[in-house]
Amino acid sequence: MMYNGVKIYLMKYLIGKLSIKDRFIQKNIQIRNLLNIIFS
Repeated sequence: MMYNGVKIYLMKYLIGKLSIKDRFIQKNIQIRNLLNIIFS
């Protein structure tokens, strides 16, 4: 029973980390697109 709680906590933690990473990647893509438009 305790193990399931830990597993759920770890899953939520990993999903949280991934979503933060995704936001960073999205920002980087937007910045790159802007630079491409400016320098093309």
